Amino acid sequence: MNKPSLPPLSPLVQNFFCQRLQAQQQVSPHTLASYRDTLRLLLAFVERQSGHSPSQQTLGDWNGQTILGFLDHLEKERGCQARTRNVRLAALRAFMRYVSQQAPETLALTSQVLAIPLKRFDRRLVQPLSVPETQAILSATDPLTQSGRRDHLLWSFLYHTGARISEALRLRQQDLGWGPPATACLQGKGRNYAKVVVMQRCSSKTLQRQGTVRGELSITPSSEKAE
Repeated sequence: MNKPSLPPLSPLVQNFFCQRLQAQQQVSPHTLASYRDTLRLLLAFVERQSGHSPSQQTLGDWNGQTILGFLDHLEKERGCQARTRNVRLAALRAFMRYVSQQAPETLALTSQVLAIPLKRFDRRLVQPLSVPETQAILSATDPLTQSGRRDHLLWSFLYHTGARISEALRLRQQDLGWGPPATACLQGKGRNYAKVVVMQRCSSKTLQRQGTVRGELSITPSSEKAE
């Protein structure tokens, strides 16, 4: 009995990004970029190992042994930590799950990659900044410049709300409620939303005076002196 041929790689990759990730799952731009970078690194790794350019590679080039070699390359040669290794493996698992659904004849190959476990690692406890450390950062900002006032406001907002930097930078004018109490609607990972109360020290007129640009908080650096 002849061994079934594997489907071409390039249409699977294109459909994975255009149909599955964007049209069906509507993943965030950050997730899309992470998956893209993973496959770009893998294509380059396989080219060095096999001599096949990305346009010449087949699904058979992405077998379990190759993926294990790629993950080992990330840690030993690129200096990636276990967390980054797991992110890359998660992207490859998502791709192989898609391939197995679209082409069941590839199950023998895709199951090799899907069986690769995530690497366990110790999660370091992140210590919060002390009050003197936070005050030192706020004191280092220049109140005579627009960028200095912006930095002071941003640090103060992060400290008093516990928001991630990505959540703070995503804020729009309509996400702020002046209260009382003043609130901010934060969009976090996975399109999760949370409304938090902004402490009075941060929710004063300073936040309103900062102004908005095109409906978003003004965070663009500027060297202009205050008038």
